[in-house]
Amino acid sequence: MQGTLLGVSPLILFLPEGSAPPREGKRPLAGRTVLYSTIDLTAETVRARLSALGAAPRPGPTIEAALRIARHRGTPALVPLLAARWWARAGDRLLPSPVPGQVTLSLLTRPPRPAALTRSLPGIAERVLGDGPAAPGTAEPE
Repeated sequence: MQGTLLGVSPLILFLPEGSAPPREGKRPLAGRTVLYSTIDLTAETVRARLSALGAAPRPGPTIEAALRIARHRGTPALVPLLAARWWARAGDRLLPSPVPGQVTLSLLTRPPRPAALTRSLPGIAERVLGDGPAAPGTAEPE
């Protein structure tokens, strides 16, 4: 197995349109339900850190489901920026995460990697990580 780093995507706080931003202070998410999904093995750490910030963390079954549920309930979601860019709508806000972290994405192949795939890696990374502009009407993390 051969791994090739595609890049990293920071965690962000997704706020659906109409959702109140976090409060100031040491417990900015006090009393709020926050969905989370990270697609890696950091879920327990993220849950503990959200709890420490006063949130009532709830795992999302998938990132897309977490974002859809957050939008339906009007609650924040902590997800990788790459996913928020894929499913953001006009009016949604993407804020810096109150929980530090990032998701690392790698492409796994059997050696030798096909030349066509090697040539395609930059385009794959750009497409998956969404390093282009965010969805129209959404605010990028500050």
